[in-house]
Amino acid sequence: MTNEQVAISSSFRSQLRRRMLQARLTSSGLHKGQRRARTFGHSLDFSDYRAYHPGDDVRQMDWNVYARTQKYYIKRFLDEQELSVHLILDCSQSMAFDQQKWHRMKEITAALGFMSLAAEDRLSVSPLPNSMSPFRSKKGTSHVQQLFQYVQRIQSFEGTFADQLMHMKPTAGLCIVISDFLEPLDVLQPALKMLRRRSSVRLVQMLSEEELQPSFLGDLQLIDTESGKGLNVSARSGILKAYKERLADHTESLNSYCLRLGMELIQVSAAQSSEDIVLKEMTKKGWVK
Repeated sequence: MTNEQVAISSSFRSQLRRRMLQARLTSSGLHKGQRRARTFGHSLDFSDYRAYHPGDDVRQMDWNVYARTQKYYIKRFLDEQELSVHLILDCSQSMAFDQQKWHRMKEITAALGFMSLAAEDRLSVSPLPNSMSPFRSKKGTSHVQQLFQYVQRIQSFEGTFADQLMHMKPTAGLCIVISDFLEPLDVLQPALKMLRRRSSVRLVQMLSEEELQPSFLGDLQLIDTESGKGLNVSARSGILKAYKERLADHTESLNSYCLRLGMELIQVSAAQSSEDIVLKEMTKKGWVK
């Protein structure tokens, strides 16, 4: 497997600096960041007034309002807090078999990670299954180069992605999982349910063009890249049609399960550019703003 350089163009970086990952129903971190929390704090951005109650900070009292109304009101300000972002990557051999799919996953990871660090969010990256230590709880643009080098070094390993995913325990926040999700649903669903207990979960189903629109015809032996088992098939138009229908059913069932649990899924092609996936597909879904 070639180790193609993972890079983000300067123009792409410039656009990512102006964007943020959006999280719904997600707890903010305890440290300062650049995103608006639902709680109120001591930033300079005014929110509204409320009546004074004993124990409130008298420094927030608005004496101009008191002079006009003879009533005590305090100012409320929007606080700025960080978001914990956890990127979980499917590094099984089925993902790495297609070079374009493998490289695109790395590019998207680098882009989302860069955007998180630029927004002062707290970033973690976990490749599964993998013997690498995770890129854990980093914050700030000083870690950007370390992130890129980490993503560059990621390799595929033997093992089943869903089995490893079952044992993940991300911190409360936003969890984005990038995989082809082509494992049986009865294995995937319990693992995703475990993730959802702690995080707001989004799934990026990354498929190669050959997986989306297979072009092979004739008598073939297909090899499972993870188990090594072979299967003799005679690829005819009817077989290819049945394959596409099963893929569509699999994705629809996965998407329906995600909706029931409050998760979101997008399906993308490895032939799409990283800019298109992040700035168009994810923006259209409201994941990025």
